[in-house]
Amino acid sequence: MFHESQSRTVKIPVKIENGYPCLFPKGRLPALKDGTIGDLVVAAHAFEDPKIAAQFAEERTEHFLPAETELLAQINPEHVPEKYRQAFEFGLTGLVGAAVRFILCQDQQLLRRGTKNAELLPCRCSIPLIEEEAKSINHAYTLISQVYEPHRMSHTGNVFAKVWYMTNNRWKPLKSLRGH
Repeated sequence: MFHESQSRTVKIPVKIENGYPCLFPKGRLPALKDGTIGDLVVAAHAFEDPKIAAQFAEERTEHFLPAETELLAQINPEHVPEKYRQAFEFGLTGLVGAAVRFILCQDQQLLRRGTKNAELLPCRCSIPLIEEEAKSINHAYTLISQVYEPHRMSHTGNVFAKVWYMTNNRWKPLKSLRGH
C-alpha cells in the first residue's frame, strides 16, 4: 500500500468494536491529520464476509517485461576490483551511478497479491560481462554484486530500486513500472 514518503512510522495497536477501529486495549484512536494514509493489517479470517477477504488477497500473474529486455544492475563503482574497472557503464541518461547490463532470456512475469507489493517471478537472465546465467532478476543482481562489489557483506538488494529498464530513451528503476 501507499505510505507517506520518507516518513518515520508509528505502529498503533487497534481493536475493532462495533465494526470500527479503536485504540487497543481500550480508548479512542488519537486524532490524525486529514488525508493521512496508512495500512490496517488483519488476519483474513477476521472479515465477516469471506468474499471481501478474498478480494483483498486475490493473486494474479501479469506480463511485466518481454524477453530480450536489457536491464541495468546499479552498482557502486568505488570498490570495483581492478580487473572489472572497464566493464561497467557510467553516465547513462536517467541512471544514478554506475551499472552492469544484463538481459532477460524469457518474458518476466509479475505476481500481484491483493494489496501487497507485487513480486517478480523467476525468469532466466544472461549476464554477458561475467558470462553467467541467473535464475531471476534477484539472482542476477546478486551475481553482479558478488563480482563488482566484493567488499559488501550482503549481496542482496531491492531490485525494484537497484535494477533499471529503458523507456523513452531514459533509464528508470523497475519500481516505476511495478506500481502498487
